[in-house]
Amino acid sequence: MLLFQFGIAEEWLLRDDARNLRELLADHPAAAEAVRRLQQPGAATAALGLYRAWAPPSALVAAPRPSASIAVPVMGVWGSADRFLTEAQMTGSATEVRGPWRYERVDGAGYWIPLDAPETISHLLLDFLGSLA
Repeated sequence: MLLFQFGIAEEWLLRDDARNLRELLADHPAAAEAVRRLQQPGAATAALGLYRAWAPPSALVAAPRPSASIAVPVMGVWGSADRFLTEAQMTGSATEVRGPWRYERVDGAGYWIPLDAPETISHLLLDFLGSLA
């Protein structure tokens, strides 16, 4: 994620016909389409903007920011094949939630759960939202 903070990230991801991007997205269910879209002018910069806003380099040396203290119902969903986020990171999110917290593990799904297990995630969301009514 640190590499994504620097202007060279786009060049690194897209060089050699997006070799590094293809490796990064190797387990994405629609990797070829994602790579094609991210090769469009400005697309990689726009996509990296999320990571640049979420974790700027100053966050590595600054004092920890205060908790967001989320006071609404939250469902955390994690896929057991996720290679970017650990289960402990997901379950640890509960410490940031002041409202009801629910955790769901989706075995076999990776980082892109809605693409890997659309029926499962739809069922979980409907069940979660229905429990709030």
